Amino acid sequence: MLDIDQFKKYNDNYGHLNGDECLKTVVQILSNSIGRSGDFVARYGGEEFVVVLPHTDVDGACLVAERIIKNMKEAHIPHGFSSVADYVSFSIGVTSGTVEPTLTTDDFVRAADIALYEAKKAGGNTYMFGEVQKITTAL
Repeated sequence: MLDIDQFKKYNDNYGHLNGDECLKTVVQILSNSIGRSGDFVARYGGEEFVVVLPHTDVDGACLVAERIIKNMKEAHIPHGFSSVADYVSFSIGVTSGTVEPTLTTDDFVRAADIALYEAKKAGGNTYMFGEVQKITTAL
């Protein structure tokens, strides 16, 4: 799960049309950062995206996160209003696991979202890994 760092400041200062163009460029960078058939990028909402990498272990997922951060830095889309970097950057929550009957899609999303929050808390322009855990509720 990926979130553009301080994108509201981007839109507020560069305008929503430039924000839309930025999002299109970001999607291209994300798409170029993955390479296998079956891997895909999807907009999750606003300035959040997911990158789904089937059959990828923890090390592989972290390598892709590092590649995305590197490619964003190299693209250097100016963001003079960010306190994270002088270019558009991502905070990324990475998770990996084997699909099994006791885990739902929500468990994976929750783990990635928690890791994303930790990446933001660490200052952004980075990634964090989160373990997938089955969260049960008592009835």
